[in-house]
Amino acid sequence: MTTAVVYPIKGSAKSEFTNISEEQFQQHCIEVTVDKLFEIDGPITLSDNKAVRQLPNFIEMEPQTDEFGEYWVLEPHSSYNFESKVGCKVAEGECFWLIPRSSFNRCGVRVESSLYDSGFFSDGTNGVIYTKQNPLKLYKGMRVAQVLILTAETMKLYNGQWQNKTIGADGQYVVTENK
Repeated sequence: MTTAVVYPIKGSAKSEFTNISEEQFQQHCIEVTVDKLFEIDGPITLSDNKAVRQLPNFIEMEPQTDEFGEYWVLEPHSSYNFESKVGCKVAEGECFWLIPRSSFNRCGVRVESSLYDSGFFSDGTNGVIYTKQNPLKLYKGMRVAQVLILTAETMKLYNGQWQNKTIGADGQYVVTENK
C-alpha cells in the first residue's frame, strides 16, 4: 500500500492522495475503493441557514462474508453513502469529483460525489451509490469510482463544514485528525 504523496497525471497534478495501491492507477485517474458503507436514514432538511439544516443519520452496514470476501447487499431503489480509505488534499488551482467506473454504468448503478474544492482535505473520500431495479452485491474494497482532477481558477480555498470529517460511530459527521 502506498502512503506517500502521489502525482497521478504525468506529474502535472499537484493534489495529494494517500492510501492507494498500484492497481488503483489508471490511464487518467486514481480509482477509489468502497471501504465502509452507510444507510442514509431519517428526515432531511436542507437550507443555507445552518440553524434550520437537518442532516440524516448514517447507519454503518456490517458486511456479510462468503468464500470471496466481505460484501454488502444493496437494495433496489436505494441510496447509500460510502467512504473510501483513499485520502486527499486538493491543491490550489485544482478540483476533482468522483465519476463511476464503467461497470457500474453498464449495470444501471450510479456512483456520484459533489465537487471536491481547492483546499479541501480529508483522510478519506466519499460519495453516494444509487441502485436501480436490482439488488447489488458489492464487495468491500471494490474500486467503485475514479477521481477526475481538473484545473480550475481558485477564487478562494475551501474551509467549510466538511473539512477533514468522517462519519462517526453515532452516525453523525465528526472531525478526524488534522493534517
